[in-house]
Amino acid sequence: MPARPLPPKPVPKNIVAEALKVKAFLTEDPQRTYLHASQRFKVTKARISQLMKIADVLPHEFVDYMGRCQDQALIKRF
Repeated sequence: MPARPLPPKPVPKNIVAEALKVKAFLTEDPQRTYLHASQRFKVTKARISQLMKIADVLPHEFVDYMGRCQDQALIKRF
């Protein structure tokens, strides 16, 4: 029997970049709610709340840097 190939390693998600996408989605239309965002991004409302907390509470400079970050090691550490 041939050996099965190893599954690919998962690529860590940039959570800050996701948080910025959600925040932009919600600010585009003030009528949008966490429910709308959860349906759009296919996550729970609790996850939307977590992402908004990341976007709103972390220092602005850090959020800007991490939102553009491509360094997988740094993304994984965060």
